Amino acid sequence: MTQKKAYKMILRHCKRQPGNIPTYKRMEDIRIELFQKTETCITINKIWTNNEKDIIPPKIKDFLWKLCHNRHKVGEWFLKIKRWEDRAYCKCGQLDTIDHILMECPLNQGQAI
Repeated sequence: MTQKKAYKMILRHCKRQPGNIPTYKRMEDIRIELFQKTETCITINKIWTNNEKDIIPPKIKDFLWKLCHNRHKVGEWFLKIKRWEDRAYCKCGQLDTIDHILMECPLNQGQAI
């Protein structure tokens, strides 16, 4: 038995889905938000598969992927770089997160996207 075959067997046995724990927490948050907005029950698997259709332009797919995996370079990412620490904070004074930028920042309230 090769190492490759053993690894495939382990993965098949674990039935591990792509992503990690923070990704699945974010996906669960997205699922709940979609349910509250549309009153339709959507599974996480359905969200994954709908994101992969060719209907969505590549730049939006990239943004959504980064959103789901919490990979946008904001906040804590800048705290790790010397002389860029000031970029980690929003103009309102809070630590930047993608949620803060898109939903919570009082400076962005009422602005059209």
